[in-house]
Amino acid sequence: MQPRISVVIPAYNAARWLRRAVTSASEQTLRPAEIIIVDDASHDDTYIVAESLAAQHPEIQVFRHDSNRGPAAARNRGIAESRGDYVAFLDADDFWLPEKLAKQAAALQTSSDLGLVFTALQEIRMDGRKIGDVRFRLPKTREGRVAALFLFRLKLITPTMLMPKNVVAQVGGLDESLKYCEDHDLFMRIASAYEIAYVDEILVCRCVVANSTSNAGSPLLIEPHYRRFLQMSLERFPYLQPCAATFEAKLAYQLGRRFQKQADAYQARRYFARSFRTRPSLKCGLAWLTAMFPQRWQSWLGEKPWRISRAAVR
Repeated sequence: MQPRISVVIPAYNAARWLRRAVTSASEQTLRPAEIIIVDDASHDDTYIVAESLAAQHPEIQVFRHDSNRGPAAARNRGIAESRGDYVAFLDADDFWLPEKLAKQAAALQTSSDLGLVFTALQEIRMDGRKIGDVRFRLPKTREGRVAALFLFRLKLITPTMLMPKNVVAQVGGLDESLKYCEDHDLFMRIASAYEIAYVDEILVCRCVVANSTSNAGSPLLIEPHYRRFLQMSLERFPYLQPCAATFEAKLAYQLGRRFQKQADAYQARRYFARSFRTRPSLKCGLAWLTAMFPQRWQSWLGEKPWRISRAAVR
């Protein structure tokens, strides 16, 4: 008997991309029982596009928030409205390859101990140009997986996931107080209580959109959310304490990168220096040097991938 799968698509100002995402879900070889679109108070035509899709496909349901509540609240709303056995998240600007759900469902059905299955992905630009493939190596122990998620060495994204609905409910769903890291917070709670599995195939395409929720915003506004995630993680998983300094260094580095993208070389240097003091690295030292270049180069330098591997988990 095939499982009933509910696809939850949170959407905010995603009119341009929504139809592609929904089409990729509805054309899966293992058809989902329902596709739930949650419009998080968009200012564009997202709701109109969603309603037109629902008129064409009876499996689509559309819900709308009166005010913008963030991706965690939108996903929780979709879960609450769902009736399937499994839940899959799909961001409105991403899309799936046709066999994504079938291969994940087959993996989930191999063991009742599994709480999550994820896949490899490909990143593309808005114009369709390929950036690169992202593959993972899964640590062998639960503690190792939680630590890898905490440090973003296992940098999972929600569209690669398939989870039993009862597992998401048992761990408490997504934390709506977190605007950032809410997905990794959920994955860590699942990984600490259940086994997780990995399908090493490119089954998801992630569109890197410059003004998406994950990429937009002032670093000074983003930092408190990451620090709250740090505090909550250390309280919930005390064995992560030795990883705290590494987290602090990675956070300072990433905030420096965001400042550099915004052509704020002064703040970029401050955060790169903080990262280097916390955990010295060649990458951070080089980044600090690039922040000394002329101001007009900073935004371009901030876009350059100063890393050797996107997905290696040691």
